[in-house]
Amino acid sequence: MARPPKLTTDSKDRKEQRERTENLIEKSKELSDITKTPPKELRGTIAGYAWSRLIPELEKMKFVKAPDKDILVLLCMNIQLYREAFESIKENGIQTKIFKTVVSPTTGEILSKDFQGFKKNTAVDTLTSATTKIESLSNKLGLSPVARASILEKVKSEEPTKKQSVKDLLFGDDEE
Repeated sequence: MARPPKLTTDSKDRKEQRERTENLIEKSKELSDITKTPPKELRGTIAGYAWSRLIPELEKMKFVKAPDKDILVLLCMNIQLYREAFESIKENGIQTKIFKTVVSPTTGEILSKDFQGFKKNTAVDTLTSATTKIESLSNKLGLSPVARASILEKVKSEEPTKKQSVKDLLFGDDEE
């Protein structure tokens, strides 16, 4: 399988890589920029903090725009789920002991607590799910080298015959 092309504007990288990146940025110019302020449902949360940390990096890339807001919201929410699940695992471990309490039917007194085995901490499943979603959503936003390269490859392979903006590609061109 061929190596995906690199996304870069670095003058030290190859000319065709820079040209592909510049082409993507140029096609994205008509779209509104994504807001720097987290949406109100994320404010004051770990997700809101994640938004504030990601926005400067996304702005540097210049091709993540307002239509990508929902993907970024989902990414930030999953980062919060990931962190909360990790804290639960740190506090409670990956599994908990299960005991069966034997109570006297006449007095209600606890006679014994019998060990039954272990139960998995459900935060482990949450952590696994959030990790998978973070990776997927990060790739959609071009936050990994492979994802950035595949975005460029997609732009290259879907190159329109006439000069067309990303806005036209996404929402249709009214001239036709």
